[in-house]
Amino acid sequence: MKKFDLESNTRIWEGWRKWVVMSISALFAAYCIWSTLYSVAGIEERLTAFLGCIIVLGYLNYPMNKKRVRVNALHWYDIVLMVAGASAFFYYCFEYKNLVMVLTSASKMNFWFTAVGVVGVLSLMELCRRCVGLPILCVVGGLLVYTFSIGLSLERVIYTLFYGTSGVMGTPINVCAKFIVVFTIFGAFLERTGISNFFINFNHYFFNFLFGKLFNS
Repeated sequence: MKKFDLESNTRIWEGWRKWVVMSISALFAAYCIWSTLYSVAGIEERLTAFLGCIIVLGYLNYPMNKKRVRVNALHWYDIVLMVAGASAFFYYCFEYKNLVMVLTSASKMNFWFTAVGVVGVLSLMELCRRCVGLPILCVVGGLLVYTFSIGLSLERVIYTLFYGTSGVMGTPINVCAKFIVVFTIFGAFLERTGISNFFINFNHYFFNFLFGKLFNS
């Protein structure tokens, strides 16, 4: 990333730690392909598992501040945020069948469900700040302030954002988990195997030959 993006704040992994992170990424890629092609789980289970994996990979690759990037450095607060955020989404994934029977509306929210949702949403917001920057977080914060200003309770907001399919598990994440990730993996496969260069060169020579024949005739 740093080779092509001067403002990139990705971590630098070397040695065996680099292979561990790469192995986790490869397992995530394999899971995404399996989930897209073969999984029969509900949409909530698939998306929460996907977001849990994103939390893990995100905090492994993006530090809190790009000025604090050191080789093989993972601070304690990064581990806390990563574990807490991923645990919130994985908890929803594995307990989905029980939650769907209990959380039928926002009025069923209790302290535990609210705490899990708050941790999941905040960890995801922090990861967005690290990946995209502060402006998107300001937009989200402004919308949340407006939401609370019109009288909605914290339980209702967390129920909508975390436990419903119109919040963090809405259409953008669904499209990302189902299509974008698979196309990205396929593109990386083409690049690493050299097939993409073959198609580019093939198209180049084919159109040169075609236009040469047309103009010469």
